[in-house]
Amino acid sequence: IDMIDYYSEDSRLTPVYTYDEATKTLTIKAEDNKINSDFATANQLLIRASLCKTFDYDSYVKKVTLPYEGSFTANNETTEMYIDDDKEKLDAQFYEVELSAGDKLHYNAVGDGIFDLYVLLLKHIQDDKFEFVGYSDQDSIDDGETGIFNAPSDGKYVLCIAAYEDYEPGRDVSVTLKVLTGVNQSLDFTAETLPTDTDDNKWDYNSATKTLTLKDGFKIKTAASSIVLPDEATVVVEGNAEVVSLGAGNGAVYALGDIDVELSENAKLYLEGKNGVYTSSGTISITGADGAKLETSASQTGIRVASYYEDEEDIVEKDNAIVIKNVDLEMTGYEGIATVLGSVTIENCKVVADTEEECILVDYMYDEPDEKINITIKNSTLDLSSGEETIQSYIGDVV
Repeated sequence: IDMIDYYSEDSRLTPVYTYDEATKTLTIKAEDNKINSDFATANQLLIRASLCKTFDYDSYVKKVTLPYEGSFTANNETTEMYIDDDKEKLDAQFYEVELSAGDKLHYNAVGDGIFDLYVLLLKHIQDDKFEFVGYSDQDSIDDGETGIFNAPSDGKYVLCIAAYEDYEPGRDVSVTLKVLTGVNQSLDFTAETLPTDTDDNKWDYNSATKTLTLKDGFKIKTAASSIVLPDEATVVVEGNAEVVSLGAGNGAVYALGDIDVELSENAKLYLEGKNGVYTSSGTISITGADGAKLETSASQTGIRVASYYEDEEDIVEKDNAIVIKNVDLEMTGYEGIATVLGSVTIENCKVVADTEEECILVDYMYDEPDEKINITIKNSTLDLSSGEETIQSYIGDVV
């Protein structure tokens, strides 16, 4: 509840709720709160709008059974909510779902032409009393939100999916909701207590060398980042391995710095999630022996170095780069390979990609660097298809 308390302490925002710490109960007051969008952040706009009881529950909340697949139209009279003095609109649809303790509610919302989406989950206690459960705003996915909320107890929950429109009103937002089953615990090798191998003996971790070995037949499917590794870690793939992250977290393999991925002869690694391999700062090095293959399916990026540090306290800023050698690489999803202020080198590879945005991208966040940062292709064949430029360096050349 720290996030909610922060807003109540902000003098620019008028509280419209009371919170009982002892019972952890948030009470929504029947007041129409208006805030100035010049000062409020997107998070504040959503929380403010969602906590104002400006709607009749039975009229505005859609009761659904899971799994659910449907849509709503932004700028519709049943969803529109005014949130500032200029009556700028944040259009939202509310869904009531029944969940049991421990359920993992997976949501996916995509808006055609929507500028941004926000998702909020509240537990309905009684009448106009709710408990705050979770909030999501993935700025990196401009027109969509996907993720997972964990239900703390049995009961009714209200999921709010809110949209800012871009350019034209009346855009549709497609929504799918389901409870995940058959998911594993993440393998987090940065935790104080390291994971222990199970009886299937499909992986091994050497903490002294920071080396994780994935053996033939290894499979993992998790709600959050599937594998989390420390800086300067190595992943060795023997045989076929499959790593799937179902929306939350940073992706299938998440490293807190440099990471080496080594594929043995004829090894195949399949990665699925928000990102395939992701680090916020450092070098991703992927090398393969004869017949090695890597396949990624990502809602954001197959292989990504991002240079985002705000919410990741354990990250140490390092030189960024992606180096891929001697691998057959197949990529589908939003982006293929992307770095922020980092070079990309592809050598002795066969690359096949079909993505919505760039297949290979070098970008920058704020200021352009003084020196060029290039994309280098050596002795490789490329079969690339994209809705944008297939290869693009905004701060260098393709050589």
